Amino acid sequence: MDLCERNIIYGNLDKKLPFDDNIFDYAICTNAIDHIQDIQNGFFELNRILKQNGILFLYVHLRKKHQLNKGHIHILTQEIVNDYIKENNFKIIAQKVCQDWVNDKKNEKERMALYSVLKK
Repeated sequence: MDLCERNIIYGNLDKKLPFDDNIFDYAICTNAIDHIQDIQNGFFELNRILKQNGILFLYVHLRKKHQLNKGHIHILTQEIVNDYIKENNFKIIAQKVCQDWVNDKKNEKERMALYSVLKK
């Protein structure tokens, strides 16, 4: 039995996504923006592939300088992410900062994540 009626298509936000412009109604970007070299390019590509009024669910780790590592290369705050959101003409429909649900260490309480629902 197939539980999902939709195909899940993965893309690499460090490169141009292999999709036409304005093709998707919805996109999910989870735990990716903070891992890529060029955050602006990632947002540009997400905007490019979404149809007008398309919805983007964005999940991003918020990290401070002492939390950076080989895989997490950017210091991100809610304000920094919101600047990228605005620069790429997304509208914030809903947004919440809370403790990250996936922690590297059991007792790591300071690592936070930003959950956003955006509209193009």
